[in-house]
Amino acid sequence: MRPCTVIASQLLFPAITVPAGFTSAGLPVGLEIMALPYSEPQLLGLAHGVEKATAARKAPSLSQVTA
Repeated sequence: MRPCTVIASQLLFPAITVPAGFTSAGLPVGLEIMALPYSEPQLLGLAHGVEKATAARKAPSLSQVTA
C-alpha cells in the first residue's frame, strides 16, 4: 500500500499533515494539505489555522509511555 504522501512528493509540492481526529477505535487520523511550490508560509499558516480550529490533537498520556 502506498502512503498518501506519494502525490505531493512526486509533484515536488510542499505538504504538511495535521491531526484531524480519531477513528472509532481510537486510532489517529491525519489530514494532508498540499500547496503550490514556494508557498510554504501560506501552507504553514493554513495548517496552524486548521489545528487551532479543529483542536483534534490529543497529547499522549505519560502513563502510556513504556521504557
